[in-house]
Amino acid sequence: MVNFYQIGKQIPEDGVYIGRSNRNFNLTGSIFANPFPMKGQSEEERTRVITEYKDWFWKQMADKQISKQDLMTLAGKKLVCYCAKLRCHGDVLKETVELLMNNEAEFNNKVKQLQDNKNKVKP
Repeated sequence: MVNFYQIGKQIPEDGVYIGRSNRNFNLTGSIFANPFPMKGQSEEERTRVITEYKDWFWKQMADKQISKQDLMTLAGKKLVCYCAKLRCHGDVLKETVELLMNNEAEFNNKVKQLQDNKNKVKP
């Protein structure tokens, strides 16, 4: 991952912006953007938004709002955000792309489990 500010406020050719829209820099929001903004700069807050993002992201995958094909557009690319060097939702994306590339069966199983859990009728 690379930090948008540290690379001259431009998205490199081998980069993909993964953040929310930013009119100041004419950046369109990514489908991978974290919808959970931080409310402070503590490690606990960072952990909270990453955890919420991870849950949200996998639900998006299970609901087919984000596809494997969408995810594969990140493969081999530099993920560009504002957080880089610090932990962020980009770590979730990187980890998920690696899972898909290295163990597609496990990836598919995780998505299927989420879909099955969603479709279970509760008594």
